[in-house]
Amino acid sequence: MSLQLNSIEFNFDKSSGTVDALNLRINKDYILPTPEFLSTKPRRLEQSCAAYAISETKGKSIYIKVNFKLPAAGPQEQTYQVRAMGGGILGMLPETIVTFQANTPSRTQFIELKNRRFKAIGKHDVRWEWSCRAALQENNGRYTWDIWKPLAQSNHRVFILLHPPAVPWTNGLNQTSNAWSELLEICCQIAGGCKDEASALKALTKSVNADYKLKYDIELGKGRYTLAFTQREFQLSKWITQVLQGKALTVLNNTYLPGTKEEYNEALIVNCEDCGLSLAIMAAVLGIPAETHFHFPFGYLHYVEPIGRGKCNDPFYYQAAGHTKVRKLRPAKGKDSARTFFQYHIYACHDSRYYDACMKEWLPAGARLALLLVWGLLSLITLGQASAFRERALGWLVSLTRNEYTKSVIDTSQEFEWTEAGYPSNVGHPVKINVIIHGI
Repeated sequence: MSLQLNSIEFNFDKSSGTVDALNLRINKDYILPTPEFLSTKPRRLEQSCAAYAISETKGKSIYIKVNFKLPAAGPQEQTYQVRAMGGGILGMLPETIVTFQANTPSRTQFIELKNRRFKAIGKHDVRWEWSCRAALQENNGRYTWDIWKPLAQSNHRVFILLHPPAVPWTNGLNQTSNAWSELLEICCQIAGGCKDEASALKALTKSVNADYKLKYDIELGKGRYTLAFTQREFQLSKWITQVLQGKALTVLNNTYLPGTKEEYNEALIVNCEDCGLSLAIMAAVLGIPAETHFHFPFGYLHYVEPIGRGKCNDPFYYQAAGHTKVRKLRPAKGKDSARTFFQYHIYACHDSRYYDACMKEWLPAGARLALLLVWGLLSLITLGQASAFRERALGWLVSLTRNEYTKSVIDTSQEFEWTEAGYPSNVGHPVKINVIIHGI
């Protein structure tokens, strides 16, 4: 059969994401090739990908732009019927009539994704099995068809987001701030199955805190991926490569506290800026407008578990006299000259709820057990809709009100403690800061 599937374009309207796919690029250096499928130039799944926002496509007609070729175009009109089975989340494609005018070797058709199923965040690898059949004759618009014959196979990667990417991402034409597929690969997997913003933010917060072997900088509290203190320029390319893609071990001659008991890979040492900004950027690429909050003054801590560390109320270690290779926790109670406080702290906020990927709350065994029992009982009654109690029992600082968050983290039980936290008159208010993607 002479008919050929030449190309498939998901993002054919670069000015909009309401009738087609969103604008994407691979990373700061490379844009995604278009058309996303080209028969003459096979592409990897990472290149043949598309992203759709649930909110933008709901109730709308969404199309793909498909080009067919007829190398043996003759002097008479030729008609075919084309279909594609499979398609996963994109669904099978309806039977479509493709008519070539006389001596016309190319025909472009817009085919609607009538059977798509965009319901939750996700990363999906899909395959279409294309087939076609030729019209043998036509009588008053009614065709007599030949049998169906295989035409082609196309494979694609599809990202489903809640909304179009939020600030600092944009959907402008050929912008370095278009959503990066490298980041979507990871974020859509972490938050896969989430149908609302809160559950997606919870999943991202827990992942940043627990999945990448990150450790808090107990010496200086210094960030490794945040550049400017005031503008919050975040080195996203390094974060993706070294942390999210797990290539930190490729960083040579880069060791944290070498020769001590705390010796570690420098690329995996972070602070609250790294955790807070990365969380906001990862949420935003899924369409969740999470703000980054700079909380100053912050104050002394209750018992917490800084990322990758154990129980303490001061994450900064001190060096015991005469022991250059020993780090010990500072005293845990009272006003001691060795105990320090947080001058500031950074975390994410969305819909007046706080999400902190830099630390977890530490709870005594009794309190933890009580929360777990409440969670178990309510889960039976509410069919599993009481996850907040389990999250609190496990110390996750997710989806908390301001009062819940500050009571969980900031210690104001003694006068010197609430004074440092700005009480009673100068309570530290979280201040929204902008995040700048720095593609280093």
